[in-house]
Amino acid sequence: MSFVRRILHPTLTALVCIIAMLVLQPVAEAESPNEQSVRVRFVDSATGRAVVPDSVEAQPQEAGRAGRRLHRDNIETEGRAEFVLDNGTHTLSVSAAGYKPMSGTFTVSPENHFNIELQLDPLDVPREISPEHVASLHRVNETVFVGHVVDDDSGETLAGVSVRAEPSGNETLTDARGYFQIYVPVQTLTEATNAPASLVFSRYEFRTEERQYLELSSQGDGVYRIRLERGADKIIVDERLLRRRSAYPVSVREEFPPPAELPPSLIQPEATTIESFMAQAVVDGGISTQQLASTTAHVRIPTNIRVLRQDNVTIDYISLQTYGQRSLPSEWIASWGSVGPGNSGTNSLNAGAVANRTYAVGYVNNPASANYDICASTSCPVYNHAFTDSRTTTAVNFTANYVMFQPGTGRVGFKITEYSAENNQLGMACGDGFTAPTGGCLFDPVCMGENEFGHGRGMCQWGSARWASGRKMAGRVTGDTTTNNFPLQNWIWICEHYYPDLVLAQGAPLAIGDDVKVLGTVSLSVRQCPGNTITNGALCAQVASKPTDSIGTIIGGPMLVSVDGVGHTWWQVNWGDTNGWSVENYLERVSATPGTPGTLTATAISSSQINLAWADNAANEIGTYIERGPAAGGPWTANAFVRAGITNFADTGLVPGTTNYYRVRTFNQSAVSAYSNTTNAVTPGLPPVLAAISNRTVVENALLTFTNTATATDFVTELSDFENYSAGTAVMFRLPNFSGSTSAHLSNSPNVAAVSSTIPTGNGSARVLNVNWAFTNSAPNPWLRLTTFNSTTLPNPVIDFTRRLRFRIWTDKPLQVGLGLRETTTASGTPIGSDGGTTGDIEWVGVTNSISGQPQPTRLIAASNWTTLEFNLPAEPVRSFASGNGILSTASGLGTLEHIAFVPMAGNVAYNVYLDDFDMFSPNALTYSLSNNPAGATVGSSSGVFNWTPSEAQGPGVYPITVIVTDNNVPPQSDSETFSVTVTETNAAPILTLPPSQNVVELSSFIATNSASDTDLPANTLAFGLVSGPVGLTLNTNSGVMTWTPTEAQGPGTYPVTVFVSDNGTPPLSFTNNFTLTVLESNSPPTLAAISDRTVHAGTFISFTNSGTDPDLPANALTYSIFGTPPEGASVNATNGIFTWQTGDANANTTNTINVRLADHEGILSSDSRSFAVAIFPRPLIQQIELSDTNVVLTWSAINGTSYRVQSKTNIEDVLWTDLTPDVNATGTNALRSEPLGFSQRFYRVRVLTP
Repeated sequence: MSFVRRILHPTLTALVCIIAMLVLQPVAEAESPNEQSVRVRFVDSATGRAVVPDSVEAQPQEAGRAGRRLHRDNIETEGRAEFVLDNGTHTLSVSAAGYKPMSGTFTVSPENHFNIELQLDPLDVPREISPEHVASLHRVNETVFVGHVVDDDSGETLAGVSVRAEPSGNETLTDARGYFQIYVPVQTLTEATNAPASLVFSRYEFRTEERQYLELSSQGDGVYRIRLERGADKIIVDERLLRRRSAYPVSVREEFPPPAELPPSLIQPEATTIESFMAQAVVDGGISTQQLASTTAHVRIPTNIRVLRQDNVTIDYISLQTYGQRSLPSEWIASWGSVGPGNSGTNSLNAGAVANRTYAVGYVNNPASANYDICASTSCPVYNHAFTDSRTTTAVNFTANYVMFQPGTGRVGFKITEYSAENNQLGMACGDGFTAPTGGCLFDPVCMGENEFGHGRGMCQWGSARWASGRKMAGRVTGDTTTNNFPLQNWIWICEHYYPDLVLAQGAPLAIGDDVKVLGTVSLSVRQCPGNTITNGALCAQVASKPTDSIGTIIGGPMLVSVDGVGHTWWQVNWGDTNGWSVENYLERVSATPGTPGTLTATAISSSQINLAWADNAANEIGTYIERGPAAGGPWTANAFVRAGITNFADTGLVPGTTNYYRVRTFNQSAVSAYSNTTNAVTPGLPPVLAAISNRTVVENALLTFTNTATATDFVTELSDFENYSAGTAVMFRLPNFSGSTSAHLSNSPNVAAVSSTIPTGNGSARVLNVNWAFTNSAPNPWLRLTTFNSTTLPNPVIDFTRRLRFRIWTDKPLQVGLGLRETTTASGTPIGSDGGTTGDIEWVGVTNSISGQPQPTRLIAASNWTTLEFNLPAEPVRSFASGNGILSTASGLGTLEHIAFVPMAGNVAYNVYLDDFDMFSPNALTYSLSNNPAGATVGSSSGVFNWTPSEAQGPGVYPITVIVTDNNVPPQSDSETFSVTVTETNAAPILTLPPSQNVVELSSFIATNSASDTDLPANTLAFGLVSGPVGLTLNTNSGVMTWTPTEAQGPGTYPVTVFVSDNGTPPLSFTNNFTLTVLESNSPPTLAAISDRTVHAGTFISFTNSGTDPDLPANALTYSIFGTPPEGASVNATNGIFTWQTGDANANTTNTINVRLADHEGILSSDSRSFAVAIFPRPLIQQIELSDTNVVLTWSAINGTSYRVQSKTNIEDVLWTDLTPDVNATGTNALRSEPLGFSQRFYRVRVLTP
């Protein structure tokens, strides 16, 4: 493919289009019938306002006639100028500050009734109507319309023009620049049917203009250039007549699809630059080798074009770029740029822009008339001079100067890029899934099932949208988002797919000052008419002849001459030895060969992308071609190209697990460099796919286990899928009767082994290898050796004996199939698919035996179905075919696929076989691992079994866990699934630890602490309790402290003790345990009750009973005794403890301490004792008897607290004493008693009552 960059002459600026009107009519000022007065008008192509050029020059093409030139001062402010010109063809050149120059030819004659406008492109398009700005105004369910309104008479912008949308009623006014912006809501189908949307432009003193049947779409737009005429009536413009699509409405607000013939709603595409596109890879293929432009071809792209409007009166002289911007919105559906992944549908608009431009250039090269190049009606591409769309404008700008042309011509031919809405041949000659370009049938499966709509030739417009977007778009409905299951394709692929016999190139016009050379294989004529002109074209005299590769410099032109009946464009060239005019079709700009790119590297960064990088060693390149192949020797596909200065490329959309080879070279207008080094990279297989893992719930301390499963694609190295080869090409295998081993078994016909585009049902490929042969009736034990021996393409392909080989096969009759593999000396690292040579033994693989030379394969292929055959080469049965040893082995592990062995299973008849998708592969090994896993969680690296027993500390809680499966790609690829495990709290019973069973002595204290623990976290609150135990045993419920002092009654004895501990969990749980206490008998000493001290009078008999007890059970026998030195006569009864002592006067005035002991059978070792004192006072002494009044008062010595009784008798000799009551209780050392005085004498005494 050749891409030609325009080199502008220093005197030229970039192109822009002004609209100039040339009104050709006879006027009174013309002085001769051989001349006419010509009025010319110039208009800004972007806004429609009048432009006053700096100069206008009209140059006649006829020799000997003088040109006319007007300066700015001679041009009216309305953008009009007037010439008086001779009849004949003239070239009009216009120059205006701020605009691109414009030139064009026109014919002056009395019959020329056309109005001609020259539309000048501004160097800077007003921002408010630039596609980027308009796109930023988009709204959902509304279409925004912007533009300018000018006075058609004065050419000035009109302020205050009412712009009203009907029937919505939305309205706005133009500003001082004549600019307006208005939103129109998208209508429902009913609304659009009953009251189609329109825009009404009105202003006092001007004719109202109503543009009916607006094309509305959600997030759509339109840019208008409106010129209002003065007057009072109304102009109605039916927009349906200005676009190829006649059905209305185009888009509706409802979700249901419009009728099949309607296009979809318009949706704004994202802006794209050529640089950003070239940074992307061509998806699934690219430019095929045979479609590349010749490296020495020059493709002329005209600057301007003359368009006859639909009024058949006005001819627009405009730039080719502006033409595309005004034609494409009427020819293509802008919303396609907004569909597909990443708005990939933009590629449809880009392809449409190329087809539309090429079609227009064909008309420039073959004008429809001497006065105009192309029409604007449906007979030509539809052209609307007043309207553009931001999305189609972006596509036209993006593909600027790209055209298609016929190889070897260097010239864009006439009508070579036809296109039609729906070209599928359903029910017609080529059949469903095909289009019918000139000369045959073109496989176009993306359009299967659709009915032809339109003339059906060339590019299928809906097909281009389907390839670009990946959508099915059934019934020509963009809203059908069903995936069509075909790979996305870019605009280059789409152009070359629909025009397979054309070449895509970026052309540019030649310019004055260019160095050129002669193209072709014959000499180039140099011609010139009188006056150094080329007025008569090929009828001018030949002044020289220049051989191929002659060099010259352009000094004049271009001149389009049609009077000679040929219609060539001519350039004036200085050839050094002569000057003259030559046809541009055979001229090529001369450029030095660009430098060869340095060190190309390829790095696989994903399963579908390889990044390339190289060194830029060229200074004059336009860009760099990138070529890809399946093997080091090709075949090579021109995959893409990038602009000058770019030294990297991302090749995307690749097949996972394949080896891709690359080479690059730079190019300019006329030459290409040598190739860089060849390098390769292997795309990793697709990442493994880990099955979804559902969230789990598990209680703490319970095992959670499950098995993860994953799938992975194999490591694949492609041998060939035949997609890059033309039908009829021999690839990999020789003809069936080539091999002398089996040719004797075969008939002479059929004898086919070639790529075919006719494919049995069940295979989605576009190309397969068809093998057709027949066995002779007389052949015993027949078989076919289909060999790769030194085939023209992919001969002796290297394969890896350590891997697996597979391919797809279809046969019309059953066959057995085996392999013949050659054990070559192929070195390690040799690329799969490269030529491995023809030296080495041959082993049959997948063959168990041979009978009379016929192999006995293990695989039987049934008829009429596509079958994938897989040979695990290291594990297959092996038999020697030629010098082999029955063992498949080489030093490097590499060898070649020498042949496929076919053994007939339906007799000696004809067999028709199709082969496809040969590749080597290795199963992917997967390794499982965990990320973010809690402590204790594991996964089997090879089994994928997940195990985890959450600990008490891990519940309750939610744990996100990621399982990762990684393959053994280089670099490894992985997939992961994150799931959560909810660990629920489970109440674990507490653990109780009791003291050991033990002995305790009765009456001795037993103290022990029960201990308990709770494994729950947070720990529960624990409480102790006593289930059973001896009387008196106590347990602290909080601390667990247990106390007990066995009573005498409890010993000896054995006492089981049962204790529990409970928590406050949910539900509450407890733990019970027991131990035994054995109470031992213990001799406890008796207890002697305290004995109180006594104070008595001498002579008192002291007697009391000591009280003593023995705690032992049964009680021991106790013995009382007095120890120490007791007073004489004091004693205690040993058995009953009665103490007696008869005091006497001798004891008076003494204090006596007496010790009493109580002992059991152990005597003093087990005893208790008490001491008490006995103070003895003298006997009571009556100290005084006296009379007091009528009483006798007795006073005696006494002991405090002692009771006394006074007795009396009348005669001393009386035996009886009379008690005087009451008794007296002494309160001190003396006691007294008063008695009434009697009538006789009395004797008194005092008795002591209490000791």
